[in-house]
Amino acid sequence: MVGARQVKPGSYQQRAIILGRVNYGEADLIVSFLTRGRGKSTVMAKNARKSGKRFGNVISPDALVDMSFNVKAGRELVNLESGELVRAFENLARDVILLAKASLALEVADAFCAAHDPSEEIFQLLSWGLDRFDCGRRPEEAMFLFLLKALQMAGFGPNVSACPICGRKAESGRPRVLKCEPG
Repeated sequence: MVGARQVKPGSYQQRAIILGRVNYGEADLIVSFLTRGRGKSTVMAKNARKSGKRFGNVISPDALVDMSFNVKAGRELVNLESGELVRAFENLARDVILLAKASLALEVADAFCAAHDPSEEIFQLLSWGLDRFDCGRRPEEAMFLFLLKALQMAGFGPNVSACPICGRKAESGRPRVLKCEPG
């Protein structure tokens, strides 16, 4: 969530969540992903649309993958060398509602992360959310909690120290509850 940093040239291997991809030219894909230690990055997957063997389902949005990429000096877009699928979150493709929730979570993570800024908390939150959506465990609650936590991380979380209507302070040691009713 801080400004973008320069990435040192070299080869890297990172566990990543694929945020999205865009067709480029006749055969290539531009893939954006989020990692714990490097934040959000973008890579070029050469010939990814022509050769299914090279990348397979590794560059599908919402996949958890181990990817290898090469950073060259002076270039923002780097080349994806290879990838290995860790988890596909297959159940999302079977339910359009769960897929929509996962897509929103990916968009929020993409919007809240700066390029090359380590994002451990967002990565963990996105992993948790995708797991909850994929398993179908209380997806509405998971979406609410995901968005609430993401907003808190971005500095826009609700103030739960007092009631916004009557001003009554929360009692120490008691759990705080968000209610739509006054008081």
